[in-house]
Amino acid sequence: MKPQILAKPVPESRRLAALRAAFRSPLVCSLVETSAFNILARLSVASNEFDSVYRGGYWEYVRLSNDGFFMYPTADAQYRLFCDGNGACEVLQAQHAGIVATLFSLSGMAMRYPNQEVLAERYHQLLDYVDTLPARDRDAIKRLCD
Repeated sequence: MKPQILAKPVPESRRLAALRAAFRSPLVCSLVETSAFNILARLSVASNEFDSVYRGGYWEYVRLSNDGFFMYPTADAQYRLFCDGNGACEVLQAQHAGIVATLFSLSGMAMRYPNQEVLAERYHQLLDYVDTLPARDRDAIKRLCD
């Protein structure tokens, strides 16, 4: 049985401190955040009137009890995400779409800045959290990120 990993939303008043605690560098904070916004915009495609296309908005930050981090758009929406790299297409609620965007961002930034080991650490911590999600959500996230 996998250990439980708790997700705790970051209060508005602690957002900047939470980013700095998670990534230890203002530059890295900015890169991860901006990258996640752009990735969700790139992956998001609408195929019917029930899907939303991400066009910006406010994001929540979440710290994990294993020191991980993710962020997600607060819109009450579901997003159809398409990954052209592997052909995966999934419909996800905003929180899970944000997890995908955060994973893509962390992975890309970790490869681009290998001396920033915290990026790889946060990536693996977030993957550990994904493994605790219900199978449907876990599997959809992993198909997109594979």
